[in-house]
Amino acid sequence: MRRFLVSITILGLLVAMCGVVGCRSADNSNSGEADGTSVYITRTGAKYHRGSCSYLRQSRIAVTLSEAKASYNPCSRCKPPQ
Repeated sequence: MRRFLVSITILGLLVAMCGVVGCRSADNSNSGEADGTSVYITRTGAKYHRGSCSYLRQSRIAVTLSEAKASYNPCSRCKPPQ
C-alpha cells in the first residue's frame, strides 16, 4: 500500500511539472519574437534541441529560438533550426 501511495505522489508531481512547462511554453510563444519558433533546453546542458530529441529525457524547458541562440549551441543529434 505504501509503494502505491508513493507511486501516485510521484505521478502527481510529474503531471504538475509537465503543466508548468506547458505554461512556460505558451508564455514564450506570446513574447512577440519575430520567428516564434520554440526549441528546448535542459537544466544542465549547453545545447538547444527539437522537441523530439532523445537528450530531453531528464528535463525539457521551452524557449524561443532567439533566446536559445543567445546562450546555447544547437544539438548535433537532432539538428534544431539555426
